Amino acid sequence: MVEPRTGRSDPADAGGTEHGRDPVRNRPSRSWVDVVGVLLVLAGVALSAIRWFGADPLERNAESLLASVTLGAVIAAPGVLCLIATRTGRSALLLPAAIVLALLSTLSPATLPLFIGALALAWQWARSGPGHGRLRGALATVVVVVGLLGAVVLLLVRTTERTFSGDGVVHSTDGWQPWSTSLFVLGLVALTVAVACALVPAGSTPTRTP
Repeated sequence: MVEPRTGRSDPADAGGTEHGRDPVRNRPSRSWVDVVGVLLVLAGVALSAIRWFGADPLERNAESLLASVTLGAVIAAPGVLCLIATRTGRSALLLPAAIVLALLSTLSPATLPLFIGALALAWQWARSGPGHGRLRGALATVVVVVGLLGAVVLLLVRTTERTFSGDGVVHSTDGWQPWSTSLFVLGLVALTVAVACALVPAGSTPTRTP
């Protein structure tokens, strides 16, 4: 005998999960956080291109190309963290990304717009909550801030002097970034992002009751 339906639905059926929760809602809002992440990555690419094409033609070689890519990678790293946070439920990564952006915004008037992105990411982090495993989130924040700011410091201090000549022109610079600095900084940026992701497990954004 088939029992008649009463018209009341089981809360577990509302969203396919218990209490009608949608797992996607446990992640940071993807729409505009993704936009911030993509913009930061594009800003890194643009900065690399500006540095490369804005340099003296005598300075354009493979070593200076890698230096340009390295500078762009440092700027793009917070954007990569944003994209990882939205796609894996690691909302704790938004806080270190916001802190790094806020600090980078103080470098020059041209970087001031980064502060707007920092405020937006900090707001989204506060709205999502610190997530499960607050100690891990705090450690990831320290790793990202120290790692990326350390990369910036290395870019500024690990330089050397180079002289270029061609077509009767001699050009000299004391801010040349050698191979060793570029490779070290790229490795540091990659290691920082990897360690931060390892510290904050996927899906660690706290569940919110609708």
